[in-house]
Amino acid sequence: MKLNRKYTPGEWGVYHYENGLLEGVAFIANNDGQSVCSMVGMTYEEANGLLIAAAPDMVEALIAMLEDYRTEGCPDPDCKVCQASDAAKAKAFASLRKAGVLE
Repeated sequence: MKLNRKYTPGEWGVYHYENGLLEGVAFIANNDGQSVCSMVGMTYEEANGLLIAAAPDMVEALIAMLEDYRTEGCPDPDCKVCQASDAAKAKAFASLRKAGVLE
């Protein structure tokens, strides 16, 4: 599995400007202060920011899970659990490819 890490290195956090000029603006940045994005006047600005900030950790966890994923050994070709697991794995891979994280 080849990763394409063309994104700002994590860990990311949500930060808010404290001066009057940019009140209500939240931005996502890594620990080195590299900006990822900013959000202005969004209804769920904090929740969206926290979700975006969790992205690098979620990508790493998902990839680790997919690398350990095994479907071999199930004797039932109609096993609903295996079918659901295979569908979830395909969706995860498609999402990573769509995000440009996986080649």
